[in-house]
Amino acid sequence: RVLESAFSKRGNLLPAKLRDTAEALSASMLSEFQRRVRFDPEEITNQYSLDYDAYINWKVINGLLPQANDRRLFQKSVGEMVLRSLDASVEPYDARTEGLEEAFPAVMKLLETAKRRGLIGTFSIDSSDYDPGYWSTERGSPSTSLSLTIDSPVGLQACLQLGGEGMGLKPDLIGSAITAYFLACNVSAEGEPYFVDPVYRPNPDDYQPSQLILQYNLRPLPA
Repeated sequence: RVLESAFSKRGNLLPAKLRDTAEALSASMLSEFQRRVRFDPEEITNQYSLDYDAYINWKVINGLLPQANDRRLFQKSVGEMVLRSLDASVEPYDARTEGLEEAFPAVMKLLETAKRRGLIGTFSIDSSDYDPGYWSTERGSPSTSLSLTIDSPVGLQACLQLGGEGMGLKPDLIGSAITAYFLACNVSAEGEPYFVDPVYRPNPDDYQPSQLILQYNLRPLPA
């Protein structure tokens, strides 16, 4: 429902178009994916099924939203909806003047909710770069680095597959929700997700990413 609602906001595009196109693509690609791992695409509790469904839907959306601005607004809408669904009690505030002391516990709360719901595994937050003395809307003020390390986020394999195909839109739901929270607090949260294998493997062919690192550069938006 989140994808369909966000998709329908982009011009005159209808959710039925997304569903129909996704069903057709799935019918053409399912056998190829099942040659790697056998799974039931209707079993929504199966991780492979969830990743396959995310891959199909987001691949379709990449094709149906060719304009960069539409894609940006779509990702923003998804982030806002995921944020509300995670914890509607998390209230934004004006962090431009009040700093980030309230924001970091709110991000922790959002991640704890996501973990309870099975959307992510263990996680850690590094906000040690934050210095209230340097947090300012004045031109030339430094940004603040925030690093989130998240194990086994839902949609990870779909993100990797879409990234390998050069798709700009990827189902980084948690990252989009946290970006939406910061924007609601009048904070620019620029950054890219990185996927890593926390286990050292001598053979590169054994590389198995299972961890998401979100590295944000935070700046107060201009007043």
